[in-house]
Amino acid sequence: MTAETTKASAVHREKTLVPPKGIIIRADFVARKGAQDRAHVRTLAQAVKNHGALDPVLLWRDGAALVLLDGAYRLAAYRAAGWRGDVPAIVVSCDRRTALLLAAGANSKDKVGLAPQEKADLAWRLVREPGMNFSKPELARATGISTATIGRMRARWRVLERVPDVEITGNWWRDRVDSADEAERPGPMSDAQRRQAVDELVKRLRDVLDWRKPGAATRDSTLTYEALHVALGPQHVRAFADWAFGGIGEEEVDEWGSFAVDDVDAGLETDADDNPDF
Repeated sequence: MTAETTKASAVHREKTLVPPKGIIIRADFVARKGAQDRAHVRTLAQAVKNHGALDPVLLWRDGAALVLLDGAYRLAAYRAAGWRGDVPAIVVSCDRRTALLLAAGANSKDKVGLAPQEKADLAWRLVREPGMNFSKPELARATGISTATIGRMRARWRVLERVPDVEITGNWWRDRVDSADEAERPGPMSDAQRRQAVDELVKRLRDVLDWRKPGAATRDSTLTYEALHVALGPQHVRAFADWAFGGIGEEEVDEWGSFAVDDVDAGLETDADDNPDF
């Protein structure tokens, strides 16, 4: 990464109407993983039928192409409702670097918000974007991930760039550690299998942690928190905080390590550019 940061270009916005078939969806601007929430699509489609056009979608003018930055659910709703006309849009004219930040920011604040894992994966993807040199505050504002986590991503990427033939999964929670550091993981689960596994774990945890149940270990919640901290270890507690809250900020690091556990992530290179403004 070069020391000089490429600044975002000016953005020109134009409100207009465009035909849905003229909108292009590119993988590098897609933030959400997996299938869309069908219930939400149906809700929006009913709103289209009852009230007409939805809020404008956000598009980037790339030459003659109009690339979708935000509004995939709205486009799906128009299709589901059988909408035949043009759709309201805000078309932005700017460079690709700025368009990537606009797409990340819009999706992070979407009404059907990105899951914490999706926000982290989005930030991880932008960290690896060649030649963009996004600053930590830029990525934090766009994705909702803290500058501390962005710093760890950048440090990790500097390590991986030196590894020949390294395999990048695009999933921050896997790429953040070497495969040798973890036991072999089973193949990816389907959504139904994952939901079933989570439900089973929730039941087992509640049997022990919920003081209202006969087999509960204690009614003292602080004992429960301290026991979980000791059982999981500092790295897993940090990983859980990052997963649950989209990356903790530097000002909260000491609080999460308040059980007298060293806060430094073992095996992670210190971020050389620890300037909070970059």
